[in-house]
Amino acid sequence: MKISLNLVIFNEPLSIVERCLRSVEDIVDEKIFLVHEQYSHLEDLKKFKPDKLLIRNLSGTVVEEWRNLLIDQSSGDWILVLDPDEYLDHEAQRSILEIKNGLSLMAKDPEYVGVVFPRKNYERTKDGNYAYMVNYPDLQLRFFKRGEVYWTGKVHEMPRLKDPSKKLIRAVRGHIIHNKFHETMNEWWRKFELYRSKEVKQ
Repeated sequence: MKISLNLVIFNEPLSIVERCLRSVEDIVDEKIFLVHEQYSHLEDLKKFKPDKLLIRNLSGTVVEEWRNLLIDQSSGDWILVLDPDEYLDHEAQRSILEIKNGLSLMAKDPEYVGVVFPRKNYERTKDGNYAYMVNYPDLQLRFFKRGEVYWTGKVHEMPRLKDPSKKLIRAVRGHIIHNKFHETMNEWWRKFELYRSKEVKQ
């Protein structure tokens, strides 16, 4: 089984991107990056050896608008979708490896096409630490068979199954960890206003 990582990078610090990638380095076989053309660490990303590095103007857009493009660029049997400020904990890594190595029953059942992971969202406090969790369990479909899932491009939407009769399974163990990144308070407000304006139009 070949697994492709899909990652959209807007303006996240390189250290945050690196933490995300470290959490999947023993799992994925292919890395597909889509990067904002004004990203200040564009050349540095090459050290992570992406199989495809797509550069676009991402200004005024949200990540959901780009998910399908990365899926189309992927060659893996399964797709793993993460954001740069997310990473897999050790138990989530183990769960995916069991599927990849054929040790999970769902790996052998064609009716199962995706795994839903709970996500722990940590907000940053004034002192810069990540101190409290919101919206748990915030279930996320981020690991699925290629060709079975798509996004419509709506803000904060869950991806959809192309065939609703197919099955998903909730991970028995493991989480996606989301340490919400905002470069500055102005950046936080800019992102908030962008998402709000797009939600109004939906």
